[in-house]
Amino acid sequence: MDNLEDKFLDDTQTTVERVRIFVTQNVNSQFDFIIANFTYPAWNTSKMAASTDYFTVDDGKIFFLLNTTQTKKAALFHPFVKRKTNPLPTLIADVDHAEFESFRAIFDDELLQRIVYRGTTRVSDIQYRVGGYSLSPGGTFTKTDVYAKYKVRDEINHSTYVPASNSRVYVFMLSDDFKEHNMTFSANIFNFTRYFVDQSRRGTITYSSVQTCDEFTSRFIDFNDGETGIAFFTEPASSMSFCRNLTSLTFSFLITVSNTSSYAIFAHDGDHTSVQNYPIIPINGVREQLTGISDANISNLKLYDYTQLKQRWSFPAERDFNITVLSPVVNATFGRTATKNVDAYGRKKAVSFALDRNLNTPTGTLQFVVW
Repeated sequence: MDNLEDKFLDDTQTTVERVRIFVTQNVNSQFDFIIANFTYPAWNTSKMAASTDYFTVDDGKIFFLLNTTQTKKAALFHPFVKRKTNPLPTLIADVDHAEFESFRAIFDDELLQRIVYRGTTRVSDIQYRVGGYSLSPGGTFTKTDVYAKYKVRDEINHSTYVPASNSRVYVFMLSDDFKEHNMTFSANIFNFTRYFVDQSRRGTITYSSVQTCDEFTSRFIDFNDGETGIAFFTEPASSMSFCRNLTSLTFSFLITVSNTSSYAIFAHDGDHTSVQNYPIIPINGVREQLTGISDANISNLKLYDYTQLKQRWSFPAERDFNITVLSPVVNATFGRTATKNVDAYGRKKAVSFALDRNLNTPTGTLQFVVW
């Protein structure tokens, strides 16, 4: 009996690794774009599953959408492939633009040039300068289930992600020669009447023929008119400035590009409180191991006939067995059915089953009978 049990479990059990990802910020959105570190080089991404259905791994990060109104955590699994049950998130994108509902990001040679929100141009004439020279345009465009990516490569790698179902732009920068570089981003910002950096640096924006400017160091600034706004986030903190004249506002920031440099642009409704607690910085949990019986392994075992199973498990030819599997995942039986008059020995064992297609880990029973 012990040998039969051990051999059966060896053939049917499997181990799946799980990593949970936690969102600690107080945010509530049906389509929050989550970007977490992906530091599992042994994982084959084609044999991964996520509790969020759709995800993409790129440049050492994993990208997915999370309904933070319902949960503040997600989970990654390997090796496991989940059947995707939810419809694809909404994203229309090509090499020239990416859009979602009333948000439109317009590109030229893989560099963002303009943002239109609620039918109005809010950001335009974007310029990128590295070490006093314009960032060289031209690169690659990629569209996945959860984002459109626009990448240029010069002295720095400048990768722009426009997520599905969001009015946002995320940019990650990396020095291409392992040296630090200063990049200046500048743009015209239109029709906003307020700005907010923090409680001590906030106020109204007055347009006049006399140009006035403000300079400060920060990771965040929001321009809004109470109904809509544009927020900028940088990592690390950058030298920011904005100048207003009679018709428009010019905004710029100077950021040091190293291995962890990034910035984001959010178009949003409401005032600055709409983007408080952003950007989301998720926390990766530890790698866990889930061991249980696999329905796929059970199916593979059904390919063997009774004689082959006896030989495989070194079970005595003159004796017989029956194994019955009962669980919400799979029901199966192996071996012969014992007659009423046989002198049989039986044993039941409670077991865990590996992930089902809904990423649950149900329990069930195994019944072993030998005679």
